[in-house]
Formats: sequence, structure tokens, C-alpha cells
Amino acid sequence: MKPKNIVHYRDLASWFDQTDILNIWRGPVQIDQWFQGRYEVSSILGFGHTSVVFKATDTKLGRIVALKVWHNAGFGIQASVLQREGRLLASLQHPNIVKVHDFGTESSGGRPWTVLEYLGSLTRM
Repeated sequence: MKPKNIVHYRDLASWFDQTDILNIWRGPVQIDQWFQGRYEVSSILGFGHTSVVFKATDTKLGRIVALKVWHNAGFGIQASVLQREGRLLASLQHPNIVKVHDFGTESSGGRPWTVLEYLGSLTRM
């Protein structure tokens, strides 16, 4: 269910702190501060057991991307493991694999994140 008014959040950490992960809605969201000083979040594309995927603009390169952020600090997985996985995924090139543009760990909340090629919004039938 979409809210009538878009709620503004100071940053993505505030969004996670104030959002019930079990009741996330797809659609517009207003995050005032760019994520990592670079990614301007515009909407929620989807969510799952471990992460939320946002539609965002890479303000440095001027392209639309999918920003995947874990709900919490990687569910106990060490940051070095996630960084190794990010490097491995970024090295893969195949028409059937989504491209990884960037990855890291959020400094304020310790949440791992990945920036992926944006493939468009999926609609349910």
C-alpha cells in the first residue's frame, strides 16, 4: 500500500531506522542526502529477506542504477567476505549477468551495498 504523501528522510540510514522492513512498499521515496555522497535515491524497486533494492541515479556518471542495500550489517558476514564477493561479481562479464558498478560498506550503519546495472522496473501480471 502506497502512502498518500512521500515522507522525507535525512539519509538512507534514517530510512532503515524508521521503516518496518516487513511492510515496505514499492514506489517513490525522498532521501535528502545522497547515499555515499554520490547516489541519489528516488524509489524502492523491491525487497527480500536480506536486502532492499532502490532505483537511484549515479550523480557522478549520470546514469540510472539499482542500489542494493542489506537490511542490517550483513547478517554477521564479515565485510572482507562481502568485499571479495563484490570484486568477483564485478569481474564477471556475460549477457545474462547483471553488471556490478560499485560496492562497499556504509560507514554509518555498517550495511553492505552494491550498485548494479538498472534493468528497468518489473511489473507483476
